[in-house]
Amino acid sequence: SYFHLPGESFLVVPGGDNTKPVPISLTWEGLPSSWALANSFGAEEKVQRFTQSLDNLQHAVYVAGDFRLHKTEINARPVWVAMRGAWKFKDEDFTGEAFKLVAAQRAFWRDDDFPYFLITLIPIGGECCTTGGTGLTNSFAAFMSPEQELDAQVTHLLSHELFHAWNGLKIDRQQPERLVYWFSEGVTDFYTYVLSLRAGLITLDDYIKAYNGTLRKY
Repeated sequence: SYFHLPGESFLVVPGGDNTKPVPISLTWEGLPSSWALANSFGAEEKVQRFTQSLDNLQHAVYVAGDFRLHKTEINARPVWVAMRGAWKFKDEDFTGEAFKLVAAQRAFWRDDDFPYFLITLIPIGGECCTTGGTGLTNSFAAFMSPEQELDAQVTHLLSHELFHAWNGLKIDRQQPERLVYWFSEGVTDFYTYVLSLRAGLITLDDYIKAYNGTLRKY
C-alpha cells in the first residue's frame, strides 16, 4: 500500500566523483492512480527534472502510496509534509508544529535557500513511545510508534533534526566525525530548545526545566 525508501537502498548510480551537480530526470510509472507521490525533489510530479549531485540523489527520501500530503509556503518556498497511518493527534496539529519550527529555524539562520523541503512521517512497530528521524537532502524523515502523543519528545525530535539541515549538512563535519560531536550535536541540542521556545512550542518554564535536567545529569 506504500513505499518509503532512502535513495541508498534502491538507486544504482555510476562510480567515480558523484559530488558534482548533473542534470537528472526521474519518471514514475505504473503507480496506482490513487497513490500520493513525494520525494526530496518534489511532490505530485510523475516526471521530474532537476540538477543535483548523485550523492544528494542517493541521500534522499522517496515515498508513494497512502500518504496524506500537506503543503505550506514559508517566504514563498514550498514545504510539504507526507504522513500516513493513524495517530493520537490530528494531521493539522503535527503539520502546524513542523511548519512553525521550519519558519523559526530559517529566520535564525537567515537562510531561505531551500527551493523545496519535505518532512515524512510513518508509524513503526514497538512499544510506546519510540521516536526517531534522519536529515536528508531537502528533507527530514521521521518515525514514531502509533501510540506517541504530540508532546515535548516530538517537538525535540523535529527541532533537533531540522537544525541538522544546516549543522551537519550545509555545515559539513570534518572527519573523524566523533571529534566534532560537541559542535554538530551539542550546539544543535542547545538550539533545539532555544528555537522551540522562539516558535512558541514550549514555555519558558519548559525551557528552564530542560536545561536544569541536563545540568543535573552532568
